[in-house]
Amino acid sequence: MGRPCVASSTTSIPEAGGSLAHYFNPCDTNDAYRLIHDTISNQPALGEWTEQVRSRFKPIPWTDSARAVLAAFDMT
Repeated sequence: MGRPCVASSTTSIPEAGGSLAHYFNPCDTNDAYRLIHDTISNQPALGEWTEQVRSRFKPIPWTDSARAVLAAFDMT
């Protein structure tokens, strides 16, 4: 949606968000608080991050994802 994302640093979330998201340890509430607080209190940095997301994020259509999954099944 063209907006920055603060997300958990576990499971496959970092794989999905890549370098465009900022991550916190979900087992550490202080880490989450710090990241969220820093994100909303530093408006210039948030603006730069927003521009990065808008210029670099390229959505992948669900049809392309489905084709990749089906192709993987055909390879076995």
